[in-house]
Amino acid sequence: MLIVKNELKQNIPKNFTAGFTNKMRMDAMQCDVSKISADLQKMGIANDFKDNRIIAWCISKCVNIVNEINNRYNLQLGLPAGIIVEDFKLLKTNGDAFAFCNFAPAKLYHNKDNVTQGKVIFINQFKDYSYKKGNKFWENIDNISDMEYAEKNAPTDFFFIIFLHEFGHIMHEANMLNKIGGYAMISKLNKVLTIESLAKYRNRYQTLLSKICDYSVQSPLETVACDISKRVVENLDCNLLEPNSNFVKNSPYTTNHFSAIFRLWKNPYGKLLKNIWDGNF
Repeated sequence: MLIVKNELKQNIPKNFTAGFTNKMRMDAMQCDVSKISADLQKMGIANDFKDNRIIAWCISKCVNIVNEINNRYNLQLGLPAGIIVEDFKLLKTNGDAFAFCNFAPAKLYHNKDNVTQGKVIFINQFKDYSYKKGNKFWENIDNISDMEYAEKNAPTDFFFIIFLHEFGHIMHEANMLNKIGGYAMISKLNKVLTIESLAKYRNRYQTLLSKICDYSVQSPLETVACDISKRVVENLDCNLLEPNSNFVKNSPYTTNHFSAIFRLWKNPYGKLLKNIWDGNF
């Protein structure tokens, strides 16, 4: 869950270097949100985009990328159960967060008793935000990604890295559910996400994880999400927005190649990621 800085709200820079081309922008601004929503519903992904074309278009690309990776390389990377664009002032979360992944069923809304299921991505609507000429927050996604990368809060400046990061959480959760089950996963998360445990984690792995980005050391969950999203982008045709190679091969996320796993086990970085990925933390 990345946090938007106050200076970002007030002064988004003018450079455009994160890959959101004019054609992509036009496609996004002209997309049919209702069709994207219906297509995701057919895949079992509940959604509410609040008619935000940029978010809907980017999320549809994320889903297509994961589906294509799964189909091409015979993988079973997880997809979210839901995508909700929401005014974070209504939620029990940091109002300045870009997005977050709800790992387990929880009551997330103020003054409401309804329970949100797990594996749901929430994206901040930034309802009251505008930038120059009435532009809404997410219309500046290219610039936002540039700044997050410059601040070392993201592993790449790819324009929808913020959303790929949340999909990394979903992939991680799906793998842990498969490996250790829901009860064990929640039990481990309750232990590892305490203030004391997080402080020890950051102190121990600060140097090792600096190769990803500064934000990756915030918690084991953020470590995997940052690393996976970076690998997805590095193995992506950023013009076609399609995978051009298998990011899982020879990575800590491989499942069926003994020699690759053995090499990773001799590498402290790979060993750490493999353990976290499988819920062994």
